[in-house]
Amino acid sequence: GEAVEGSGRRVDPSEVMGESRPGRTLVFTGDSKPCEATIAVAQGAELLVHNGTITEEEVERALGSSRGNNGLRVLLSEIIIPAPPQNADQVNALAERIAQSSSEAEFSSYASQYSATASRERGGKMPWTPLENLPVSLRPILLALAPGEVTAPLPIPNAVALFQLRGIEETGKPSVEYSQIDYAAYYIPGGRSEAALTRAAQLRGQVDQCDDLYGVAKGQPANVLDRGTKAPGEIPQDVAIELAKLDPGEVSTALTRANGQTLVFLMLCNRTTAANADVDRDAVVSSIRQRKLEGFATQLLEQARAEARITRQ
Repeated sequence: GEAVEGSGRRVDPSEVMGESRPGRTLVFTGDSKPCEATIAVAQGAELLVHNGTITEEEVERALGSSRGNNGLRVLLSEIIIPAPPQNADQVNALAERIAQSSSEAEFSSYASQYSATASRERGGKMPWTPLENLPVSLRPILLALAPGEVTAPLPIPNAVALFQLRGIEETGKPSVEYSQIDYAAYYIPGGRSEAALTRAAQLRGQVDQCDDLYGVAKGQPANVLDRGTKAPGEIPQDVAIELAKLDPGEVSTALTRANGQTLVFLMLCNRTTAANADVDRDAVVSSIRQRKLEGFATQLLEQARAEARITRQ
């Protein structure tokens, strides 16, 4: 190896390399030029490993990994059953029965009968959905399922949700994480009454984007319309589940509020992709250096085992 210099001091390999023996002190530096503290420690070490600067290529490769190179999408069927307080016990019992479904056909039949979502017309079947679109809390639950299996009933405001996994596959593209979700909720009195659902259907034909809802809400109380941008983790789970199904400008009317007395006309406005620039590069460099150190430590341990003398008495 080469000598290490810094702060007016010089450490030669002969000063730190010796015969193999237990209890050696290891000093590792990833600096291109070790700092004074490193030189001071190295003078008392029995082995010095100097690995040079972490390259930009290594950092970019690590960042690429952290950005997710194994995007997944899931093929689900869903059932969301309204559960106003007066019917909560009956709905929970029904949901437990549905959770025991042993086939796609059985789950689909339940969806057609009981689900409040638009997918009930398709037996609850949803199209392929990127996993990252779904609520963070729901992802590990779905990943734990085998195709054909059903989640336990998931309580959400004024309803119970169940999902059946029909398929899962890699997309072949990096997964995309979102930092902000922009959505709007317009509240229609009457819950899931015929009048409220008819009003929601009329609105679907009148609005193409979230900004159109300001005109709909004009002259009404301010609390009739909620419009905001939130981090995914700040969005209520039932809302997040519905937004996961939507593209910008699309609408869901599966949810209610006020104990089922208010219908939610929910529209996705936009999703903002998390910027890779937000990644802490110093943390990535530190992680690479730590992995290298662990690698050297493992090599030294294997070397010590190979050189060990075993004496039997």
